[in-house]
Amino acid sequence: IQPDMIGYVLVARILDVQLPTSDNCSSDYLEIRDGPTRDSPLVTRICGKKGADAIVSASGTLRIRFRSDTLEAGRGFLLEFETEDLDECVTNNGGCSHYCRNTVGSYECSCPSGMTLSQRGDYCIDSTVSGSCSGILTQETGVIASMGYPTGYIGGLSCYWMIYPPPSHQIQLTFHDFNLEAVEHEGSGDCLYDYVEVTTSSDTLPTRYCGQSLPDTITVNSTRISLRFSSDAMLAGRGFFASYTALVKEVQPVCSERYSAVTGAISYARRDAKCDVTTFVIALPSSFLISYRYQGSLEAGGEVSVYRSNKLLTSYTGTTSRSRTNALSSTVKITVNSTQPEDSFYFTWKSKDRGLCGGSRRATRTPGNIFSHSTYNETDIAPFQTCTWTLFTGSQSRVLLNFLAFDVGVKSRDRRARDVKSRDRRARDVRSRDRRACKKTYLEISDGGKKVGRFCNSRKLAVYESQTHSVKIRLVTRQDTGHGFHVKYSRVT
Repeated sequence: IQPDMIGYVLVARILDVQLPTSDNCSSDYLEIRDGPTRDSPLVTRICGKKGADAIVSASGTLRIRFRSDTLEAGRGFLLEFETEDLDECVTNNGGCSHYCRNTVGSYECSCPSGMTLSQRGDYCIDSTVSGSCSGILTQETGVIASMGYPTGYIGGLSCYWMIYPPPSHQIQLTFHDFNLEAVEHEGSGDCLYDYVEVTTSSDTLPTRYCGQSLPDTITVNSTRISLRFSSDAMLAGRGFFASYTALVKEVQPVCSERYSAVTGAISYARRDAKCDVTTFVIALPSSFLISYRYQGSLEAGGEVSVYRSNKLLTSYTGTTSRSRTNALSSTVKITVNSTQPEDSFYFTWKSKDRGLCGGSRRATRTPGNIFSHSTYNETDIAPFQTCTWTLFTGSQSRVLLNFLAFDVGVKSRDRRARDVKSRDRRARDVRSRDRRACKKTYLEISDGGKKVGRFCNSRKLAVYESQTHSVKIRLVTRQDTGHGFHVKYSRVT
């Protein structure tokens, strides 16, 4: 489960669970991990009737795995998930220089009395001090000094500078003179009184400097760097004087290749590559899921990074004999950083069209639609695949299935083949009818964990009303598939 909304976190709640009990939940269980892979941190593993508190994902993605053996069975589980507002002010004060206030889906910066918020909206300017002690610097070179330098600064200052280098540049900040109030706080060394605070866009926490020691030169590969100078109303020093320079980054040549085939292979050898950094992108339609196998040998310093869309999935170094990852997304990017001619790897992928093949859906009073496959109006169902849809509703309601079209399996030669439709709209005892039919390609209905029957062109299904609040539709295809099916589903009471 991975929401795409910015400013929100993912929260999952288990509404109902009833599974067979086993030692350490080793037979039937529900496993939830905080992240997209099977190696992501384990949040909980549940069996029996024991539930769990609300689960909040720290990574923004939850991996849910349900396992069952062939012995006992239970009612199953019902889980709901939603997105809740993320408090951006918790981390680094939201990037605000003073006050941060969380809002729904976002946040706002504000200032103390006597200060005004800058046009950028993230830092405050002290309007009570004559002259300017803050600014936005976009030139390639410049200087920054405390007010009154070198004769000394006044108390009560709160100055803020933002340095933005030109594109493809890094910033080098050099302090030429530094003389602030000395720190005398029980020997702690904390900068509690007068200090200069430096923050880069890549830092998680700012760095403070105080006293009379000259800070080291700071060079950052960043889109910005900020300086904040604060002084209290007590002692003061000479102040500080610094300069900055925007340096051109050393840009390595980058080679890239793009693939759109549903299956394929990439054979990489550094001795044949033209660039130290090579990027491969596999981009398929959004209904496809990509799985891959990786095998490679990299010398020290070599690294292959695999991204799911724009999020890092895993990185490979050294020798990897064989690695397989299933069901990533419709887009996979492979970035290779290599300088040794011995580096090489072999990457193969395949994909599956998941567009309308399976999934869980909640039945409501507004009818929903399920098609057997994503190209229902154009082609027959693909052979040799299994798709499972789970439809559920509230415990006091049932699920109604209305098949508007049904063509699954071999065409029936018996014109007397008829739809299964009970008088009370409940298809009961259909399992006893024509057990020899629908063996290869078929659609199977389960109601509350109990199988109702298999259906195909020799025994079609028109309408079915469940006896429980959960229905499972399972489509299995072999060689003779048929055109497919179209079913409307809704909630009834």
